[in-house]
Amino acid sequence: MKPFRIVVGIVLLLVIGAQFVPRAPENRAAATAGSFAERFHPPAAVLQVLTAACFDCHSNNTRYPWYARLQPVNAFLARHIKKGKKKLNFDEVAQYGLRKQRTQFNGIINALSDGTMPLPSYRMIHGTLNAGEKQVLIRYFTDLKDRIGKKTGISQPAG
Repeated sequence: MKPFRIVVGIVLLLVIGAQFVPRAPENRAAATAGSFAERFHPPAAVLQVLTAACFDCHSNNTRYPWYARLQPVNAFLARHIKKGKKKLNFDEVAQYGLRKQRTQFNGIINALSDGTMPLPSYRMIHGTLNAGEKQVLIRYFTDLKDRIGKKTGISQPAG
């Protein structure tokens, strides 16, 4: 029984000590002039799903849950968010060239279709998109990808 108490005590000390490790800063930024919503004007249903399920990891406006204040959860989330934004950042996609935008939108369609997004770790805590939500996003991004560059109001960004 005594070795068990020692191990529990050591683990408890490590957990408490980990709380003194600096947390990753929360990356909450005001919507930029070139944000996805401002540039592409998605329907309310699309924006609602993106805001609820995608923007926390794939935009510059992450809403961290309460448990993100705890280490090592904070480090885990910060790593995931950094990778997610590197792969796709909705606040930057409007500044991409047309080819890269189409590639990004095609990647979104593929990730939703094959079930690789949202990530399993996200689904365990937050649930997954239902079939209707996935179809709304797939239809929207398929249409958007097909419209880019055509005379429908979406054109190459200035600059």
